[in-house]
Amino acid sequence: MEERFKSTKNQKLQNAYGMWASKIDNKQIIAICLYDPEHEMAAFFGISALGKQVCIVSNDIMKNLDKRFTALTEKKAPSSCLMPTGKPNSFITFTSGSTNNPKAILRSQKSWIYSFKKNGVLKNDTVAVLGNLSHSLALYAATEAMHIEADLIFTGLRPKGQPTVIYATPTLLKLIYKNDSIYPIVRKIFIGGGVFNEADRMFCNHRFPNAEIKVFYGTAETSFITVSDDKTPPNSVGRAYEGVEIEIKNEAVFI
Repeated sequence: MEERFKSTKNQKLQNAYGMWASKIDNKQIIAICLYDPEHEMAAFFGISALGKQVCIVSNDIMKNLDKRFTALTEKKAPSSCLMPTGKPNSFITFTSGSTNNPKAILRSQKSWIYSFKKNGVLKNDTVAVLGNLSHSLALYAATEAMHIEADLIFTGLRPKGQPTVIYATPTLLKLIYKNDSIYPIVRKIFIGGGVFNEADRMFCNHRFPNAEIKVFYGTAETSFITVSDDKTPPNSVGRAYEGVEIEIKNEAVFI
């Protein structure tokens, strides 16, 4: 199995950020905060290729980082200089912070790559990512799209482009696609990060009549745990994600 993220998308930008990061002490974790998702993802891939630990952060998270982190806050110009590469390293993602301050989670690149192969997203897809890349769901979706060489679009607060795959929370999906347009080209929608009720499903069936809707339960620490679709019972958390074992013992759930 592949052990590192890699992509030819925005290669010259990847080179630029990789060359910048090559001058940073290897003991430092690089925190990306560029307010531009295209540059943030190029930096994430370019710095990951060096074998350095890296994360994408919001301004609020940036304020609470300690001396282990070096901030990347200035955009770089594309470069044709080839960057060096290193051994695959772990990266950091963050919990949503819905119950407390966001927590940093250390993940291996290999753990995400494993699930990329299970989701059915293809190289000829166009993936729309709704949300800030400091959130694990958005970062996962963008990383998956770049790794498999699919086209990637970031919606901001209004629909943009013609996606065939959407990753979103229920709230953001309804906010961004609140107009009465129909999007027949969308073939898959991955929903996470919130309760998806029957009204949400009716909304999706109307706006995206040809889309397969997959609602997953997971965490930043574990990624996917269960997934529900039209083949699982209504109002259930669905079936265990491939490779996940769930055991109920002494009135507790073990994963």
